[in-house]
Amino acid sequence: MSTLIEPQAGAVVATVDGREVVAHYGDPAAEYQAVLTGAAVLESSAAGRIVMRDNDRAALLNRLSTNHIEALQPGQGTRTVLTNHNGRIHDLLTVHALPDQLLLITSLQQRQVVYNSSRKISFLMIKSNLMM
Repeated sequence: MSTLIEPQAGAVVATVDGREVVAHYGDPAAEYQAVLTGAAVLESSAAGRIVMRDNDRAALLNRLSTNHIEALQPGQGTRTVLTNHNGRIHDLLTVHALPDQLLLITSLQQRQVVYNSSRKISFLMIKSNLMM
């Protein structure tokens, strides 16, 4: 079991793509109500992370997604849908603008797809340095 999961807190664990993640803490309906009416902590250690560098990173992501990424200032973030050249959805990303890079948070299952797609498009369209 992952050291991030607190078994004494009643975590119910599920395996997603070979990684243990918390599915819920025993009462998903009550947890949902807490999110709607109070506060919640989102455990996202299993999420994929991709770093985009170089000057054209925002322009590239702007072409591949549904939100205006070029408008983000360092310290800002947004959610955006990453699409392919046919408009098909690859993933819902969280994008964080940092002073010299963009940090993309992907779903665990789509991390490699997002990375491969971004590398392919960046090679064809714009010089952009990607790292996982």
